[in-house]
Amino acid sequence: MSKRILRKDQTQELIDGIENLLKLLRNHNLRQQGSLVGQLGELLVYLKILDVDNHAEILSGQSGTDIKMSNGCRIEVKTGSRSKTEGGIFGFGRIKPEKFHFCVCVALKEPPEFFIFSKKQANNLPTEYEARGKKVRYNGSEIEKVFHYYDGNLEGRSCDKLIQINKNIEDYQDWDQIGNTMK
Repeated sequence: MSKRILRKDQTQELIDGIENLLKLLRNHNLRQQGSLVGQLGELLVYLKILDVDNHAEILSGQSGTDIKMSNGCRIEVKTGSRSKTEGGIFGFGRIKPEKFHFCVCVALKEPPEFFIFSKKQANNLPTEYEARGKKVRYNGSEIEKVFHYYDGNLEGRSCDKLIQINKNIEDYQDWDQIGNTMK
């Protein structure tokens, strides 16, 4: 398998193309494909990673991680758009800390927002059951971690762990923690 290393201009061209396609689908009331949304999030994070490591590879989940930096640091990307049914939250599920050094959650809004969790921080995220107080339908939901970004609206939220993270959200927007792995 050949390495998938893209230049910044190539990455930006892909981002622009996917954003345009998603807008076109939205304008025609067509369903947005989750794989396109996920790929957009991966490319947005990859573009940021290229600022500190121009030899990073984009793997798009083919090896259990989405981005591999030249120093071996593995980055998982979770992408979310605003939920219409859950009070406007951005939800990121199936976070598996054993598979990465960092997890970057991308809230697709204008402009996109990024939330960076180290493996240790991700291990402290709640499970889906802890976050919602009920079982969900996919396998592994009892152990996999979740993050919900409330976009400033904490009213009616019940998960203490998620409320605390949202109150201190700027603590999870520090790209230096990934960049410092290159030093």
